[in-house]
Amino acid sequence: MTDRIAVSAYDPQWPERFEDLRQRLASHVAGLALSIEHVGSTAVPGCAAKPILDIDIVLSEGSAMSELISRLAGQGYEHEGDLGIQGREAFRSPPAAIEHHLYGKSRAQNHVVLRD
Repeated sequence: MTDRIAVSAYDPQWPERFEDLRQRLASHVAGLALSIEHVGSTAVPGCAAKPILDIDIVLSEGSAMSELISRLAGQGYEHEGDLGIQGREAFRSPPAAIEHHLYGKSRAQNHVVLRD
């Protein structure tokens, strides 16, 4: 194995970085998204984590995914497919953006429950 995963101590700026990204995304997904959720280890106060934000855009209905893909492409996101996880679509973030993983889903219940 040649790839190493860096884990960092909790960074109190992670919530602020998420909020910045959430605000940037919100206007582009209006009418499609029920919520934009900060999930994963960086969303848990005090938790050490890979220093990469995980964000779920929770859709009002699964049929809105094609529209989400189109809108995010207009913002520089590259659709990567489901990456082997059915019901979730992954997006590569634009090069100039804060490093993050972005996913479109029709449900985020598992991620939100784990975070909370």
